[in-house]
Amino acid sequence: MTQEIEIKVADGVQVIRFLRADKKNAFTGPMYNAMSEALDGADRNDDIAATVFIGSGGSFSAGNDINDFLRRAQGANTAE
Repeated sequence: MTQEIEIKVADGVQVIRFLRADKKNAFTGPMYNAMSEALDGADRNDDIAATVFIGSGGSFSAGNDINDFLRRAQGANTAE
């Protein structure tokens, strides 16, 4: 799990909040992994009826973190 995402479930709703406001919530590999795990978990849990994605710091998301994407494409920093 990454500290760049907060995942909470209450009253049948899973909320996934992006916590990289300083980078306009640009997605990193660990963030994609955490989101994927959360969505898979919600799919297996009949108590979760909906998932909501929320940004922070006034931005939803700028998309991919290009530097993280390039590092991963070059084979570096893949352990996260």
